[in-house]
Amino acid sequence: MAKQDDEKSRDNAEGKSGMDASKNKKNSTNKTAALLEYLKGLSEEKFTGYIKINFTQGCIARVEKFEEILRQVT
Repeated sequence: MAKQDDEKSRDNAEGKSGMDASKNKKNSTNKTAALLEYLKGLSEEKFTGYIKINFTQGCIARVEKFEEILRQVT
């Protein structure tokens, strides 16, 4: 009986990990598209600074924007 329960647990875990992987891939694609859209907007605004993008296992984990506060206007 315990052996059957272990097999069911393993099957459920494998099924969930497969669903999580496809969900993460879709979420990663959405994040990448949103980031590209944001970067296009920054280029139109003449952004002066830099963007730091951290990846975790191939997915975007964190995006940080650093901009100069005191710009010399000419």
